[in-house]
Amino acid sequence: SIIVKDKTGINVVKADLYSVTSWRKGVFSFDNLPLENIMKVLARWYDVDVVFVDSNLKEERFTGVLRKNQNIEDILNSIQTTNNMAYVINNKTIIFK
Repeated sequence: SIIVKDKTGINVVKADLYSVTSWRKGVFSFDNLPLENIMKVLARWYDVDVVFVDSNLKEERFTGVLRKNQNIEDILNSIQTTNNMAYVINNKTIIFK
């Protein structure tokens, strides 16, 4: 279990140990996370900006394990195959439509 502080207060939640330790294995592990949260992680890792033209896409969910040594386009293609979304990369900005 881990302790999580959010808007509702402090809660104890069950931890997915694989997700918590996956960074040590060279992978991103996402378990039913909103695309907005996933893109925050990827934006930091790949040093890119992210824009959501369609704000509904922020709530699209994804579950999967992706290798950190892949390029950002391969990562996005993996996410895109399981979600109904389109994106373009313009320099260092990823735009979801």
